[in-house]
Amino acid sequence: MGRLDKLKKKSAARTEAMDEAQNRITAQSIVKRVNDVEPERLDLAMIVTNPDNELYRTEDTEEEVKKLADNIRMVGLLHNLVVCKCESGENKGKYELLSGERRYKALSYLVQEHSTDENAPDWNRPYCIKLEGLSEVEKVVYLDTANLMVRGGFGNEKIARKATVRFVENLQKPPFNMTEQEAKKQLKELSPMKPRTIDKGLSIEKNLVPELKALLDDGIITRTAAESYVNLTNAEQKSAAETFALAETIEPQSRREKAKKQLAEGLRDVLDSNDLTQRTDILSATKKLVEELCEKPTNAQKKEKTSYGRDSVVIGEQVPAVTKKLRRLEKALKADGGLSIITARSVEERQAYIQNLDELIALADAIRQNIQSTM
Repeated sequence: MGRLDKLKKKSAARTEAMDEAQNRITAQSIVKRVNDVEPERLDLAMIVTNPDNELYRTEDTEEEVKKLADNIRMVGLLHNLVVCKCESGENKGKYELLSGERRYKALSYLVQEHSTDENAPDWNRPYCIKLEGLSEVEKVVYLDTANLMVRGGFGNEKIARKATVRFVENLQKPPFNMTEQEAKKQLKELSPMKPRTIDKGLSIEKNLVPELKALLDDGIITRTAAESYVNLTNAEQKSAAETFALAETIEPQSRREKAKKQLAEGLRDVLDSNDLTQRTDILSATKKLVEELCEKPTNAQKKEKTSYGRDSVVIGEQVPAVTKKLRRLEKALKADGGLSIITARSVEERQAYIQNLDELIALADAIRQNIQSTM
């Protein structure tokens, strides 16, 4: 093949790729279809809510709906509802909402509140855009796209995470057939969510066991904690979920918060360890501490506190943890030459550090001797 033929072939391939990109179905291309459809009036009685909008519905408080209704009453409906005809099921023949559920609720509220007002606008027959020929996947993508564009960055972590996952997963199905990277790129174009937030959300949904995800959804564990717990094994995650659920039963709240704090600290130590046996020991010791807090202390127990449970955790997790922290500090000092970190402190502070380290060395030596005496 000559050079000219190679150039022609390369040019043809480039043209074909450009044509494919232009004709490719994207989330934005579906949304743009509304521009090609003439709006029609439709009775509210012919419109039904979309079960796939349940994810966002929790944000639509009665107060928000009334506020929107008041705005519509003053300036009118600024954006048409977007619907798609139901072809089967109990709602066959009616129109399912793809965008505008809050507006639909606000209009319904206005109709009810002004039912006796003969001069009220025709809120019962709003203008709607009827989209046709959409697959079930395209309908959900349209719904998610509309919400992402209107609501932007969600204040509700659960909604943001689950909307992200559903959107990215659906764009990997026909007729979109995108890669995960392409789908995430689409999401970034539609929403102000940061790339790291998107990636972490996908990781949580993919790698966190259902028990921990339920705790995250209920606000029992934080998003930051969940991001780290994906690095636990499935067995460790399930054990952690059981212990968190146990901690939630503790009364009063002060003891409950103490138990949750000790469990969170224990899990951080588990994540810091590469020794599976040690990780198991730390989890077991931490669970024991939570179980002890579950038991209501008797008067005798209140007077005579035992340190056995905590001491077992010190040996099982705190000694390795302290060692690791000192190793990190030593590494940081080496990397910096020790100058900026140390000289930033006063002479008195540095002398206090030396005394603390001398005491730590003496204590560590005594502990080592005690452990050696048992061997």
